[in-house]
Amino acid sequence: MHRSARTSIFALAALVVSACSGGHTGSSLPITSGGGAAMVRHAAVWIPAAQSTFAIQYDGKLDLSVDADTYDLDGFDTKADTVSQLHQNNRHVVCY
Repeated sequence: MHRSARTSIFALAALVVSACSGGHTGSSLPITSGGGAAMVRHAAVWIPAAQSTFAIQYDGKLDLSVDADTYDLDGFDTKADTVSQLHQNNRHVVCY
């Protein structure tokens, strides 16, 4: 994959992480509500290393023993306790 394409993919992943990882602070991202009023959400910007590993599992019992740097999980069905446990294990979590 071309370097600039890989950088773009990682930047997009960082935005997804920012939107999913509430509680972290960092740069401010503008977000609009349904009524069009501008709101600001503080979010950390994280860009994964080029050789990062990912675990993606969208159904079934989540296997937290997978040795991956980043877990891509369902943002609605994954409990906050699970995300906290992954963070304690130095894993990044993104949601789709």
